[in-house]
Amino acid sequence: MTLPMEWFLLPLLFLASAFFSASETAFFALRRIDLLKWKEEGNRMAGVIGKMLEEPSRLISTLFIGNELINVAISSLLAALLIPIIPAHGEIVALAAGTLGILILGDITPKCIVWPRAKSYSLFAARPFLFFSRVVAPVRFLMEKMAEGILRLLGGGQIAGKKGLTEREFRFLVDVGGENGTLDPGERELIHNIFEMTDQRAGEIMTPFADVFMVPVDISREELLTQFRRYRRS
Repeated sequence: MTLPMEWFLLPLLFLASAFFSASETAFFALRRIDLLKWKEEGNRMAGVIGKMLEEPSRLISTLFIGNELINVAISSLLAALLIPIIPAHGEIVALAAGTLGILILGDITPKCIVWPRAKSYSLFAARPFLFFSRVVAPVRFLMEKMAEGILRLLGGGQIAGKKGLTEREFRFLVDVGGENGTLDPGERELIHNIFEMTDQRAGEIMTPFADVFMVPVDISREELLTQFRRYRRS
């Protein structure tokens, strides 16, 4: 490989490192609400991203493999470029330059850029990331089995579980159901009112049994009003 080609390859590797770091931030910044909204809009990528997020351990393994492969390639290439130029200190300079470059260009900067644009970037990155995930599937399988074995030896449990819906997500689903006609306005309002109720004891709301008064079925209207005025109960 000629020197110009090596220098041309280096920025491409930094771009690849930035891609994986940004993908990690974008995918895990997504909320279930975002996926549900995309499905409502008919976005086909919602299913692809949702499937990846349903298996977080596999997603993390794929991100780790991608980042490590790229970072090792960057370090090796920098060493190959700098050692001939600086024979005495080439390895040290390559290590320092590689570490700073990976941290700034391949990790911190792309994550900061993507964080407020997580939804749009995740749609952009989903297809290439899925392709890479399929390519490294055998390596990922071996890594997952090794990790599971280590967890068993250490007495650990499952890596991750699925999270339930938050109140905000559930309210969003209710609003979507009301907008598309699945729920009528009364049902929608009733469900929202349930969340707005404060926790109270039954005795604070209902009349205690000892204070309940009863009247005959055939009581006259005048007598009933008299009882109401006397006990002041509804």
